[in-house]
Amino acid sequence: MHQPSHEFKNRPFRQRLGFALAGIRAVWRLENSFRAQVALAAGAILLFALLGVGPLWWALAILCIGLVLAGELANSAVEALVDHLHPEQHPEIGKVKDMLAGMVLVLSIVAALVALLAVVSVCLYTSRDQEYPIHGARLFADSCVAKT
Repeated sequence: MHQPSHEFKNRPFRQRLGFALAGIRAVWRLENSFRAQVALAAGAILLFALLGVGPLWWALAILCIGLVLAGELANSAVEALVDHLHPEQHPEIGKVKDMLAGMVLVLSIVAALVALLAVVSVCLYTSRDQEYPIHGARLFADSCVAKT
C-alpha cells in the first residue's frame, strides 16, 4: 500500500496560504456559479452599505457570504476530484454531486433570507428622525416607512 508522503505536511504558513489562494483562483476561473455568488455577495454588501444596517446584520451577512463561498469551494473541489477519479457517468456519483449542489442551495437560501430580513428591519424599524450615512438609504427608508 502506498504510504502518504510527509513532504507535503507542515509547510510554512506562507506556502500553505499560496496553495489556498491558488485553489480560490482555480475555482474563480472554472466555475460560473462561484463568480455569480461573488457578484451576489458584492451586491448584498453594497445594499447593506446603502441602507446603513447595524453591526449585527453585517456580522450575519459576512458569515452567510463566507459559508456560501466556502460551500461553492467544497462543491467544486469534490466535483473536480470525482470527475478526475471516475470520469464516466455513475448514478451514485450523480447523487453525491446533487447533494453538494443542495448544500450550496440551502446556504444560498439562508443568506438570501438574512438579507431580506435586514432590509425588512430597516423598513419597519427606521425612524424618520434618524440620520443615515448615505442619502439613498434615507430615501429608501422613508419610502418603506411611508408604506406602513
